[in-house]
Amino acid sequence: MLARSTIQAITTTLPNGTYIAPRGLMHQWGKPKPTTLRHKARDADSARRLWDISAELTGCEWQDSHP
Repeated sequence: MLARSTIQAITTTLPNGTYIAPRGLMHQWGKPKPTTLRHKARDADSARRLWDISAELTGCEWQDSHP
């Protein structure tokens, strides 16, 4: 049951960038459905900061692969 959203995301022909989440309360349970990302999840500055912190904590450096 926990992998339903992931399975639907990789086995359907939805457009790139479509976010799949459970239908239930706060997207915690239920059949998967396409939904929108929250504004914070689409924020480029936050993505860059998360990427930089993750690279620093893991010691990994990826050339030319910033979000």
